[in-house]
Amino acid sequence: MEVHSRVTQLPNGNENQCQTCHTISNPSPGNGPRNDFGKLIEAQFLTEPGSNGEVIWNALLASLDADNDGISNGVELQDRFGAWEKCRAVHSGIYQVAIYIKYICIGR
Repeated sequence: MEVHSRVTQLPNGNENQCQTCHTISNPSPGNGPRNDFGKLIEAQFLTEPGSNGEVIWNALLASLDADNDGISNGVELQDRFGAWEKCRAVHSGIYQVAIYIKYICIGR
């Protein structure tokens, strides 16, 4: 698994790309300084430790405030309640599934 694919494992991860979790825009794979959100994910929200672990996005992670700015992770990533799932977009409580998402998730 390529670590940079983790941006697809977070709601709106493509907005800030690697800087969603890192302090620099192009960290080397499996390396690079992490911001507070990235440190939290690395410590508690991966399916397994290390570069093979996938992000566990859920209501708990969404409810936390990793950078202590008074705004929850979920609000910052535009998924306040942690309802977003990989391969499914959530907007205003209504599931919107794009054709390209279907292509990626269901088959090629």
